[in-house]
Amino acid sequence: MNYEFFISVVNESGENLLDPETENNLLDGGVWITYKDKTYDIVEIQPIETRATMPEPLSLRHYPEDEENPRSLLLGFGEFSPTDEHKREEFTIHWEDGTSDKVAFDCYITGSNCNPKVQKALYLNDKLISNKEYDELVFTKK
Repeated sequence: MNYEFFISVVNESGENLLDPETENNLLDGGVWITYKDKTYDIVEIQPIETRATMPEPLSLRHYPEDEENPRSLLLGFGEFSPTDEHKREEFTIHWEDGTSDKVAFDCYITGSNCNPKVQKALYLNDKLISNKEYDELVFTKK
């Protein structure tokens, strides 16, 4: 299984800044990611009607509003495969106000071929957030 990091951004009033209906939203250049010397701007995702799990290329995706999609109005960054042995891999989220946040993660396999285990950890600005799951990253911006 490949993994993706989910990001939500709200303003001080709790309004979703990834909703195109919200005034001063961040969808038009207000957030981007750098990873391995490459910049990733937001790509709008169009829903595909299929039961298949489709592979996604590495990108910063915005999921449109959809009552049936739990990722609705979030950003997703990935996908990352544990077979690539990501150990304390880092990417930076840049904000339009000139600030940034550093995210680091582990995503690798331990154990034998008969009993593999995916090791996951998530860090935000060098602080461990989770050592088991990739929790949604929630940011508050003005």
